Amino acid sequence: MKKAYVAFHHMNTFFRMYSLHRLSPVILIASLAFAAGCSPSASRERLWTLDELEVEVTDTTREVAYTNGAAGFYYTESNAPQRNGWQGWHSMSVRILDDYQVAIDGIPLDRSSVHLARVWPHQFTRAYPQGVQESVTLLDSVDALVVEFDNISGDGFTAAPLFSEADTSQYIIVERDGALLVALRRHLHRTPREDFPVWIGMTVAGGSSIRRGDGVRNGRHFAPASLDASLSEDKATLLFVAGDTEDATLTALKDVAGRVSESISLRKARMERILNESHFRSSNERFDNALAWAKLSINSLIMRQGKRGIFAGLPWFSNYWGRDTFISLPGATLVTGNFDDAREILESFAAWQMTDPTSPNEGRIPNLVTTTSTSYNTTDGTPWFTLGVFDYVKYSGDTAFARKMFPVLRLAIEGALRHRVDKEKFLTHGDAESWMDAVGQEGPWSPRGNRANDIQALWYRQLLVSTAFAEALGDRATAERWHAIAQELLYNFQERFVDPDSNIIYDHLNIDGTPDPSSRPNQLFALDIVAETDIRQRIFGT
Repeated sequence: MKKAYVAFHHMNTFFRMYSLHRLSPVILIASLAFAAGCSPSASRERLWTLDELEVEVTDTTREVAYTNGAAGFYYTESNAPQRNGWQGWHSMSVRILDDYQVAIDGIPLDRSSVHLARVWPHQFTRAYPQGVQESVTLLDSVDALVVEFDNISGDGFTAAPLFSEADTSQYIIVERDGALLVALRRHLHRTPREDFPVWIGMTVAGGSSIRRGDGVRNGRHFAPASLDASLSEDKATLLFVAGDTEDATLTALKDVAGRVSESISLRKARMERILNESHFRSSNERFDNALAWAKLSINSLIMRQGKRGIFAGLPWFSNYWGRDTFISLPGATLVTGNFDDAREILESFAAWQMTDPTSPNEGRIPNLVTTTSTSYNTTDGTPWFTLGVFDYVKYSGDTAFARKMFPVLRLAIEGALRHRVDKEKFLTHGDAESWMDAVGQEGPWSPRGNRANDIQALWYRQLLVSTAFAEALGDRATAERWHAIAQELLYNFQERFVDPDSNIIYDHLNIDGTPDPSSRPNQLFALDIVAETDIRQRIFGT
């Protein structure tokens, strides 16, 4: 006889664990601090400023990366020339500018000579031996990079945009209104397949007699042209923008030039607001600073590349991965009280759900969304999405959102039942459709088809969460049907995956039904759906 009470007990336990209606953004942060041996600080009410988070870099170099909250990021070295082919300024997952070179009175500034860099969450500076100070800021929400120079000894200033293409004939170069505009001949129009800016615009604010100069070669980089300017003061501001037309790019340059200080101040204030809206301080300054950096670092990955989402990581993963997004969603948004972004991120992925009833991926939330494609080649992204909706509602109390998302949650389950659930109610999948999804020339590196233990645990939680939503929204028939499926799944998991004699959870069931005893950390996901406490304890201790 199937143990119905087991599933019922697990469901009640699951929801008791997550019964908080609204959570203060600092509860989990404070718990973490106390676990680290910190205690409340007398200065805990002091508001954060980014000036406190300065990191000095001397006698070495550090990789630094900044994002603009839209579709752009800038990745470079603090105290050295660029060292790898990923570095540069990117927009829409395409590198649009490799680098830039600046010379004072004909002598290039040598980044390998930088003796001190100061790094903050919103910008960084370089100090050169000759006294020149360089400050680099990627502005919020627009494709604009600002490089400010102070303490310049000289009146000749030359700036060159550097690219990979080393043939001048590959470029269209326009000098207009004191600006240099550059486009690649092979990319003169933005298209769905090449969805990134066409033109790079550059000008020197604070300079006079600005004119086009010669091309420049710098190692593997090449500038088809440069700008020469005369300086009447010891400072200059180099501006880069990206646009789709000549006119739009020139307009953007003028707009940015007119509000450089304001834009940098707004960027700084935005980040300080993030820290102070989830304010926390303890007696451990190093811990507090690390936590502040962590908050702003994860926030910097929240982007609007087409729709709202979270980059999986820089520089290689400047796109949206479903699984990574929903695992990081609580820390990136919910614990800091950033419910607006959390809601919009979930809505983005809901809009990308596969709705074609003839597709074997019906109901799935995407594994990967890039600027040009959407892929559904994972099975665990969908349960993680459901748990993300649950987490959002739990933290925010936004029950209207639960109602809005319920059709998405319903299709996620019904599509799986139609196409990917076997007679034992296990969720089936391909060899590389779990989180161990690396694939080489000879196939998946860690084949786990077609029923992995962590997938079943996530599927079970998806059923429980969706059942609770159905019950809350008055759809009792659906709730009872999904609960029965969860009950059957849980019973069969004990029968097919749990080996109490060997104290293991099988890693996966092969397509022929045989169990694979490989020992992987994935089984930790499945521990809490092992019905018997003593077996669970023995497995954990093995």
